[in-house]
Amino acid sequence: YVTHDQTEALASGDRIGIVAQGRLQQVGTADDLIQRPANMFVAKFVGMPSMNLIDGAIGFDTEADRFMVRIAGQNVLNLPPRWNLALGSYRQPRVVIGIPPGAFYPETDTHPHEHCGSLEAEIRGVEALVGEVIVTLKPFNGEQPFAALFQGMDEEAFRLGDFLKIGIDGEHLCLFDPNTTQ
Repeated sequence: YVTHDQTEALASGDRIGIVAQGRLQQVGTADDLIQRPANMFVAKFVGMPSMNLIDGAIGFDTEADRFMVRIAGQNVLNLPPRWNLALGSYRQPRVVIGIPPGAFYPETDTHPHEHCGSLEAEIRGVEALVGEVIVTLKPFNGEQPFAALFQGMDEEAFRLGDFLKIGIDGEHLCLFDPNTTQ
Protein backbone atom coordinates (compact mmCIF):
# COMPACT_ATOMS: atom_id res chain seq x y z
CA TYR A 1 0.00 0.00 0.00
CA VAL A 2 1.48 3.38 -0.99
CA THR A 3 0.49 6.69 0.56
CA HIS A 4 1.94 10.19 0.81
CA ASP A 5 0.02 10.77 4.06
CA GLN A 6 2.32 9.91 6.96
CA THR A 7 -0.56 9.92 9.46
CA GLU A 8 -2.31 7.26 7.41
CA ALA A 9 0.88 5.22 7.08
CA LEU A 10 1.70 5.41 10.80
CA ALA A 11 -1.87 4.51 11.78
CA SER A 12 -2.39 1.60 9.40
CA GLY A 13 1.04 0.06 8.79
CA ASP A 14 2.79 -2.56 10.89
CA ARG A 15 6.03 -1.92 9.02
CA ILE A 16 6.59 1.27 7.11
CA GLY A 17 9.17 2.08 4.46
CA ILE A 18 10.11 5.67 3.72
CA VAL A 19 11.32 6.41 0.21
CA ALA A 20 12.81 9.77 -0.75
CA GLN A 21 14.97 10.93 -3.63
CA GLY A 22 14.63 7.47 -5.21
CA ARG A 23 16.16 5.68 -2.21
CA LEU A 24 14.75 3.63 0.63
CA GLN A 25 15.57 5.70 3.72
CA GLN A 26 14.33 3.39 6.48
CA VAL A 27 11.98 0.46 7.15
CA GLY A 28 10.48 -0.13 10.58
CA THR A 29 7.54 0.21 12.90
CA ALA A 30 6.01 3.62 13.56
CA ASP A 31 7.86 3.70 16.87
CA ASP A 32 11.19 2.88 15.16
CA LEU A 33 10.74 5.70 12.65
CA ILE A 34 9.77 8.26 15.28
CA GLN A 35 12.10 7.28 18.14
CA ARG A 36 15.10 5.94 16.20
CA PRO A 37 15.25 7.61 12.78
CA ALA A 38 18.04 6.27 10.55
CA ASN A 39 18.93 9.69 9.16
CA MET A 40 18.06 13.38 9.30
CA PHE A 41 15.55 13.09 6.44
CA VAL A 42 13.45 10.57 8.38
CA ALA A 43 13.83 12.63 11.59
CA LYS A 44 12.42 15.76 9.89
CA PHE A 45 9.80 13.91 7.84
CA VAL A 46 8.08 11.76 10.46
CA GLY A 47 6.02 13.09 13.34
CA MET A 48 3.91 16.12 14.01
CA PRO A 49 5.80 18.11 15.04
CA SER A 50 8.92 16.42 13.74
CA MET A 51 12.17 15.96 15.62
CA ASN A 52 14.17 19.12 16.30
CA LEU A 53 17.59 19.03 14.64
CA ILE A 54 20.14 21.33 16.25
CA ASP A 55 23.82 21.76 15.37
CA GLY A 56 26.20 21.09 18.21
CA ALA A 57 29.85 20.80 19.16
CA ILE A 58 31.04 17.64 20.91
CA GLY A 59 33.11 17.75 24.07
CA PHE A 60 34.07 15.32 26.81
CA ASP A 61 33.53 15.93 30.52
CA THR A 62 36.40 14.04 32.17
CA GLU A 63 35.00 14.61 35.65
CA ALA A 64 31.63 13.00 34.77
CA ASP A 65 33.27 10.57 32.29
CA ARG A 66 30.78 11.27 29.53
CA PHE A 67 30.33 13.25 26.36
CA MET A 68 28.47 16.52 26.11
CA VAL A 69 27.14 18.61 23.25
CA ARG A 70 27.16 22.42 23.24
CA ILE A 71 24.08 23.80 21.48
CA ALA A 72 22.32 27.14 21.11
CA GLY A 73 25.22 29.27 22.31
CA GLN A 74 26.47 28.24 25.72
CA ASN A 75 23.88 25.54 26.52
CA VAL A 76 25.42 22.17 27.30
CA LEU A 77 23.63 18.83 27.10
CA ASN A 78 25.27 16.03 29.06
CA LEU A 79 24.74 12.89 27.05
CA PRO A 80 23.77 9.68 28.83
CA PRO A 81 26.73 7.30 29.29
CA ARG A 82 25.27 4.94 26.65
CA TRP A 83 26.70 7.36 24.01
CA ASN A 84 30.29 6.93 25.24
CA LEU A 85 31.06 3.88 23.12
CA ALA A 86 29.72 5.32 19.85
CA LEU A 87 31.26 8.76 20.35
CA GLY A 88 34.58 7.34 21.53
CA SER A 89 35.41 6.40 17.93
CA TYR A 90 33.66 9.39 16.30
CA ARG A 91 36.37 11.74 15.03
CA GLN A 92 34.32 14.78 14.03
CA PRO A 93 34.05 17.91 16.21
CA ARG A 94 30.41 18.57 15.24
CA VAL A 95 27.20 16.62 15.44
CA VAL A 96 23.51 17.28 14.80
CA ILE A 97 21.48 16.44 17.87
CA GLY A 98 17.91 15.27 17.41
CA ILE A 99 15.56 16.23 20.22
CA PRO A 100 12.01 14.88 19.97
CA PRO A 101 9.39 17.51 20.85
CA GLY A 102 8.17 15.30 23.71
CA ALA A 103 11.64 15.23 25.34
CA PHE A 104 11.17 18.76 26.72
CA TYR A 105 9.53 19.44 30.08
CA PRO A 106 9.10 22.59 32.21
CA GLU A 107 11.96 22.90 34.71
CA THR A 108 9.39 23.24 37.48
CA ASP A 109 8.20 19.65 36.87
CA THR A 110 9.83 16.61 38.35
CA HIS A 111 10.79 14.22 35.61
CA PRO A 112 11.56 10.50 36.03
CA HIS A 113 14.06 10.21 33.18
CA GLU A 114 17.66 11.31 32.69
CA HIS A 115 17.91 15.10 32.87
CA CYS A 116 20.68 16.06 30.45
CA GLY A 117 20.41 19.83 30.46
CA SER A 118 18.26 22.93 30.32
CA LEU A 119 17.48 25.71 27.89
CA GLU A 120 15.81 29.05 28.33
CA ALA A 121 13.86 30.26 25.33
CA GLU A 122 11.21 32.75 24.31
CA ILE A 123 7.72 31.46 23.56
CA ARG A 124 6.97 32.33 19.93
CA GLY A 125 3.89 30.22 19.28
CA VAL A 126 1.30 28.13 21.13
CA GLU A 127 -0.92 25.55 19.47
CA ALA A 128 -3.45 23.78 21.70
CA LEU A 129 -4.47 20.25 20.72
CA VAL A 130 -6.55 17.67 22.55
CA GLY A 131 -4.62 16.89 25.75
CA GLU A 132 -1.38 18.49 24.59
CA VAL A 133 0.16 21.80 23.63
CA ILE A 134 2.79 22.45 20.94
CA VAL A 135 4.98 25.42 21.90
CA THR A 136 7.37 27.04 19.43
CA LEU A 137 10.45 28.33 21.24
CA LYS A 138 13.34 30.54 20.16
CA PRO A 139 16.64 30.40 22.09
CA PHE A 140 18.37 33.59 23.22
CA ASN A 141 21.19 33.53 20.70
CA GLY A 142 18.99 33.65 17.59
CA GLU A 143 19.33 29.97 16.69
CA GLN A 144 16.50 28.34 14.78
CA PRO A 145 13.20 27.96 16.62
CA PHE A 146 12.26 24.51 17.86
CA ALA A 147 9.03 22.78 18.88
CA ALA A 148 8.21 21.35 22.30
CA LEU A 149 5.23 19.11 22.99
CA PHE A 150 3.75 19.22 26.48
CA GLN A 151 1.21 16.56 27.52
CA GLY A 152 -1.64 17.34 29.88
CA MET A 153 -0.82 21.04 30.27
CA ASP A 154 -3.17 23.96 29.83
CA GLU A 155 -2.33 26.32 26.97
CA GLU A 156 -2.86 29.22 29.39
CA ALA A 157 0.44 28.27 31.03
CA PHE A 158 2.25 29.53 27.91
CA ARG A 159 2.09 33.20 26.89
CA LEU A 160 3.69 34.64 23.76
CA GLY A 161 6.83 36.61 24.56
CA ASP A 162 7.41 34.95 27.94
CA PHE A 163 10.62 33.08 28.61
CA LEU A 164 10.41 29.45 29.58
CA LYS A 165 13.11 27.36 31.23
CA ILE A 166 12.83 23.78 30.02
CA GLY A 167 14.63 20.58 30.86
CA ILE A 168 15.56 17.93 28.31
CA ASP A 169 15.11 14.20 28.81
CA GLY A 170 18.31 12.55 27.58
CA GLU A 171 16.70 9.13 27.04
CA HIS A 172 15.27 10.00 23.64
CA LEU A 173 18.08 12.03 22.08
CA CYS A 174 19.42 11.05 18.66
CA LEU A 175 22.78 12.03 17.18
CA PHE A 176 23.50 12.45 13.48
CA ASP A 177 26.69 13.00 11.51
CA PRO A 178 26.28 16.38 9.74
CA ASN A 179 28.26 15.11 6.70
CA THR A 180 26.56 11.76 6.09
CA THR A 181 23.19 12.72 7.73
CA GLN A 182 23.15 9.19 9.22
